[in-house]
Amino acid sequence: MNIDPLSNSNFVPPYRRHAAFNEQAGAESARNDADRLSAGLSTSVRDTLASLPAIRPEVVERGRKLLADPNYPGPDVVRKIASLITPLSED
Repeated sequence: MNIDPLSNSNFVPPYRRHAAFNEQAGAESARNDADRLSAGLSTSVRDTLASLPAIRPEVVERGRKLLADPNYPGPDVVRKIASLITPLSED
């Protein structure tokens, strides 16, 4: 049940009729326009990503060293990951 008699009418509150409110709304709209993604920006980001190497040798080397280490990951990390996968107690 709608008890607000003004909700379905064309009533405009006095503060919305004021010129300062309309100017403020225009300024807010301009700020929102500035937040939009421009095609130039997306092109710039795409070009930057394209210039990065697909394979980073230093990361590959670190992965190989970790893979060769029999103590990686440590038992504490393995237990913590296992508890997240299967939340059952070890008792």
